Formats: sequence, C-alpha cells, structure tokens
Amino acid sequence: MTLDALMVHSCRIDRAIPGMPDRYGHTVKTFSPGETVRCLIQNIQGQEREGPQLGGQVVSDSRIYLGAAVLIAEQDQITDVTTGHLADVYDVQLVETWDYGTAHREVAARKITTGEVS
Repeated sequence: MTLDALMVHSCRIDRAIPGMPDRYGHTVKTFSPGETVRCLIQNIQGQEREGPQLGGQVVSDSRIYLGAAVLIAEQDQITDVTTGHLADVYDVQLVETWDYGTAHREVAARKITTGEVS
C-alpha cells in the first residue's frame, strides 16, 4: 500500500504572519488560512523535549504525514478539516526514503484546541 493511499484525512495549513509587538515587545503571530491537502494524522503518546527552558514539557502529541511537495514551516498551524482540531507545528522533517518508497514530510505537532472549523 502506498503512502498516498494511507492519507485519509484533510488538513488545512494555516500560515503564520508576523504581527505587531504586544506591550511586552513580543511579536504576536496571526494565521492566514492556507491550502487544504490530504494527510495522515496519527495520535501518539506525548513526546517530551529536553532543555533548560522545556525540561520534560510535552511538546508533541500528533504525527502528521504530508506529501513532499507541501510547504510547511515550524511557525505554521495545522487544522484537521474533519474534526476541527487545531495543532501547533513543532518539527518538520523531509523523509526521502522509507519502506513504502515515497518521499514525504513528517510533522510533529501538538493539539491546542478542538472545535468547529472556521
């Protein structure tokens, strides 16, 4: 079975747009709805990220597979069009070879909200 045949979900890639700084000087991101693509979403047990600022914090609870041609960055968000779940993207990897022989992107993401798709 090919990876393309396993992609049974629809995901909308919401592009990050840098906004104005808040009162603390941090740039506030807004998101522009982008393209909707086929994907495969796998819920996984939370993965922890090590480091002085994050020590033990769960940063990923989903692995999302996308086609290699889909453009996505760590600043973007992904919406599951079927359920309305919104997820922050934490890591994007391009996998060029694997058992099924199809290049693809593997995205580590963390669900942040559930609800209706806007």
